[in-house]
Amino acid sequence: MLPRRVRSPRYAAAVRRNPSLISSALLVIAVAACSQPHRPTGEGSGQASLMPIEWPYAPASIRVHPLSRVLADGRVELRVECIDPEGDSVKSIGMLRVHLGDGPGSMHVEADLNDRGVHDLDWDPVLRDYRLVVRAPEGFACATGASVPVRVQLLLTPTRELKAEGRVACP
Repeated sequence: MLPRRVRSPRYAAAVRRNPSLISSALLVIAVAACSQPHRPTGEGSGQASLMPIEWPYAPASIRVHPLSRVLADGRVELRVECIDPEGDSVKSIGMLRVHLGDGPGSMHVEADLNDRGVHDLDWDPVLRDYRLVVRAPEGFACATGASVPVRVQLLLTPTRELKAEGRVACP
């Protein structure tokens, strides 16, 4: 039911006398809805320039998560956490490169986080980190107190990379 003042005879008479007022209002709304947003143009190029926008929650650092471990079957469960400028764990895109071990038996592993399938497979939503399970470097024997040195690199752009080092201990 319409409010009382809309149904008043005086309002109805005013609308009947000024039908152009309603059509003008509708025209202004239609033109505003169809107009394109303003885009800055490049100087003299005649084309719109795309200004890169820095994402405020992009990773500012990465770390080898303390819950990384050597599994009973000898494989290494590596957890890499991306941290934004506010100190919160975040998802990321880019190429994640892992170097396990030192010397001739060391291993290199890559995970392309730009690939949605790889990204979703490696992301752990509970701990909010990336989980990679890889075999241990050749010659590594898990014993009490032993650990595997790990170097992690996240390539965000061709000119921006984040690095972290750590050790993954045996149980």
